[in-house]
Amino acid sequence: MKKFFLLVLAFITILFGEYNIPGYLIDIPTSYILRNNILQANLIGNFTTRQDEDSVYLYDFDMYISYGLFNRIEMSLNIYSLQDFSFSLAYRINNEHKYIPSFAIGVSDISYKPYIHSSSLPWKDDSISIYPGFFSVEAKEYFSFYTVASKFITKNFSIHIGAGRGRFVGYDSLSRFFNTDILYKGSSINPDFTVALFGGFLYTPFTYLDFISEFDGRDFNTGFRLNFEYSEFYLGISKLELLLFNYPHAGPRIVGAMNLHTLSPYIQKTGNLITGIIKDGITGNPVKVRITIYNETFSTTTSSNEYGIYKIKNIPKGNYILIVKDKN
Repeated sequence: MKKFFLLVLAFITILFGEYNIPGYLIDIPTSYILRNNILQANLIGNFTTRQDEDSVYLYDFDMYISYGLFNRIEMSLNIYSLQDFSFSLAYRINNEHKYIPSFAIGVSDISYKPYIHSSSLPWKDDSISIYPGFFSVEAKEYFSFYTVASKFITKNFSIHIGAGRGRFVGYDSLSRFFNTDILYKGSSINPDFTVALFGGFLYTPFTYLDFISEFDGRDFNTGFRLNFEYSEFYLGISKLELLLFNYPHAGPRIVGAMNLHTLSPYIQKTGNLITGIIKDGITGNPVKVRITIYNETFSTTTSSNEYGIYKIKNIPKGNYILIVKDKN
């Protein structure tokens, strides 16, 4: 029985792929970080769709352990092998509002090794493009700083756009158009100062199902995610651009992930509702104020309108403190 369990665990670990730590879509960060005191573990791996790819690239698997603090900070230990590991840190600057996205800053792959991220292995399709008179080497990927903005356009559709250095910078036939090196055609520059764009979207037709597509600065990835109370399962394809170009010994990769967490990992999209009317205690007139509700694992802020009416949605079950503040 023990051998059977180990075989099943090994099979799952090899199958499930480039999907990344909780605050990510597939391989790009978002500003939707883990909630306070949430611990999450991720089993991750991928395998090639081409049989002629070098044996070292046939499959790869990693593990991530992440923790959320204060609904603002997310810390991760990224384990690529017994000898190769790094840390990542993200900080959400602000909460999302009706017309304002939430912003986050972070740094991936805090390590002493310059090339450590699982997507940074020297894949044949990540070779450097060389212009006439232009030469560059791939950017070192440790301390990959980034900033990202995230916004729900509708209750089921969110977009995520950001910029970063290091592991977000690509130089193949498509990705080279998305980094700042394109502005220096015909020049030699230090790639460690190159910044690239990344972005993606998430569509949720049902509470338990998400569809994801993204460009991570190097590759185009797409897939889906199944959401459960204490786990998530992903499956998808990365490096889709290789379908358009005939790179020798390299092709798209089957990817996915299995996440296990102590509580729901994100600010919940469904839950309880609080609504009411705020009035001046003396005049009885409605007033516009700021209302904050919070406990150890959840917090959110809203405002009452000119009629004093406020509404707070998607509140997880629990006991809360509610604070009302006027402009003074």
